[in-house]
Amino acid sequence: MTRKELKPFEARVRKVMATGRADLIESSLEEITKRLLAYAESELARFRRGLPSNRHLITACDQIEKVCREVPPLTTAVTIAALFLLQAEDPRRFPQDAGFTGQLVRQYRLPAGVARGWSYNDRTGKMNGWFKPLTKEATATIGNLVVSAYTSWIVHIRQAEDRLRQEETKIERSLALAFAQPN
Repeated sequence: MTRKELKPFEARVRKVMATGRADLIESSLEEITKRLLAYAESELARFRRGLPSNRHLITACDQIEKVCREVPPLTTAVTIAALFLLQAEDPRRFPQDAGFTGQLVRQYRLPAGVARGWSYNDRTGKMNGWFKPLTKEATATIGNLVVSAYTSWIVHIRQAEDRLRQEETKIERSLALAFAQPN
């Protein structure tokens, strides 16, 4: 999945957000990010103190910490909601939950730059970008943490998007009736 494929859904999320109170939405998203960051930092602090930890959880928390520090909460939330709208519109796109989780984590990490690595190609004289994969367990852990943190956001966006779609459908029907009737 590319960013280009996700753009129309991000635009849809922004349109849905425009129907709500921007200040309240932004403060809520900042709070979600703060809580996710606090959890990640606490797990990393336990690990650094020498307490036994799950290595996949530590990798996940490290990635989450980087994303929370680098990417604005609104950008992250729009990306996550857009993926869920895409999944709702085209359920066959992600036939397995693991595939959806993988794309969610990839798109979550992408704006922070932690999902991409760079290497220099001597032959061409250019920098080449490549995707940095995570273990399946670390990906699942990040996916679970992010989805559980953003569940209320996802639910509200989907409900608001459904209301907006119904409103748009009603307007389209009214216009169709207006143009269909003879004068």
